[in-house]
Amino acid sequence: MSTAPGREAEHREPPFAVRRHTAHDATVLVLEGDLDIVSAELAGEALSDAQAAGGTVVLDLTGLRFM
Repeated sequence: MSTAPGREAEHREPPFAVRRHTAHDATVLVLEGDLDIVSAELAGEALSDAQAAGGTVVLDLTGLRFM
């Protein structure tokens, strides 16, 4: 794909992502991007999976642009 002269290609981040890691014996879910009606199902599935594993679940929402 080419861009117009003098313009750089726009960098586009994914609209929504969930990253999972463990910290201090807790499962941490890091939500990034836009949490909306479309991405809510993915977020819900990630939360359900983390809860099913047992233990403490922490949601890190600092990476959300929209909720």
